[in-house]
Amino acid sequence: MSATWRMRLAQRRIDLGLEGKEYDYIKTYIESYCKESDTRAEKLCDSDMHRTVDQVMNSMADPEFDRFTSGVVADVSKKLGRDDIAKLVLLKQKKKDNPTPTTESESKGEKESKVEPIPA
Repeated sequence: MSATWRMRLAQRRIDLGLEGKEYDYIKTYIESYCKESDTRAEKLCDSDMHRTVDQVMNSMADPEFDRFTSGVVADVSKKLGRDDIAKLVLLKQKKKDNPTPTTESESKGEKESKVEPIPA
């Protein structure tokens, strides 16, 4: 069981959209989630036999870890009959992967003013 994945999940849970009762549920069934995480990480180790599962987790930047973990949480939650958690984490990840587009002027820090002139 990956202690690194479990610890990092605890640190990233809010960014993943897992708070309150959803996170409590995951902690209750953490062994199922860790087992799936380890299985997926082991597949990533196949290309580099010198790395351990924990080294794979440590090598992931936060966005990569979040995508990996969102998939783990969604799949295990579905298997456990908790589609609500699966949908929540996938929706949060989709929003992170596809942020709301901004106009060119907003991206430069020049927000458009929607103030209408006062009639004379």
